Amino acid sequence: MDRDPPGRRVGRPAVAVAPGEAVRDALGRRELLLGSIALGLGAGAATWGASTAPGTGGLPTNPRDHLRNIVRMQGSLREEDVPWWFTGVIFAVTGESQTPRPLVRFEGMEVYWFRHLDDGYLLGGHTVTFFRDFETQEFLRESAIPGPAASTR
Repeated sequence: MDRDPPGRRVGRPAVAVAPGEAVRDALGRRELLLGSIALGLGAGAATWGASTAPGTGGLPTNPRDHLRNIVRMQGSLREEDVPWWFTGVIFAVTGESQTPRPLVRFEGMEVYWFRHLDDGYLLGGHTVTFFRDFETQEFLRESAIPGPAASTR
């Protein structure tokens, strides 16, 4: 790379990739990031006009279509079981200046079923959740959280 006396960058040599050399080895992170952004913007710009024209590909304008899209995203437009799997961590906030601390991990699944009605949908579902120790990740057989559920097994 050429530099002028104060040490500023004045140019970047062309990148040549030798046979067997990965492109990521020849290009820096900055070039790869800028290239991927440019590709994404180019692809988005190519479809922008078509997707935002009235009546095509834009957001629905009536509540019935909004509801249909929610059902489509969270379930199915067919009356069928739609399983979901979830995981997470429950945190405790112990004070205003304290960092939240993890209590337990949880995981489970839900099965949704959207029944089609004349005026919309009826959501039915079943959920099962399992709790795990945050550190050891072993399943908990009784509640470790203080409160009414503490004595539940």
